[in-house]
Amino acid sequence: MTCTINGLDASGAAATIIWKDTDGTEVKGTDTTNYDLEAGTVDGSGVQNAVLTVKIAKLAAFVSDSSFTYKCSVMSSQYPASPPSTEVDVVANVVTLGKYILLVLDK
Repeated sequence: MTCTINGLDASGAAATIIWKDTDGTEVKGTDTTNYDLEAGTVDGSGVQNAVLTVKIAKLAAFVSDSSFTYKCSVMSSQYPASPPSTEVDVVANVVTLGKYILLVLDK
């Protein structure tokens, strides 16, 4: 799942990304059983792509669902006292193919 942040200072630090799971609980980088988190870097046009990979252990919980939604918000790493942005829904559609689950992401 990718959260794309636009309008950043191309020469500045990457923003701090906050992911929340389907229950509204913040996804922590220490939960390596269920997730891989990549904050990404700011490219020359001021865009940062943060990637949340949901691992098989966690995907098993969604096998009977048609979709699931995580939320992404952003905080300034330059101004840590500023509040996070409004949360954005990142929706994954679940398609089961035999023994494999295919995710089709929708924003």
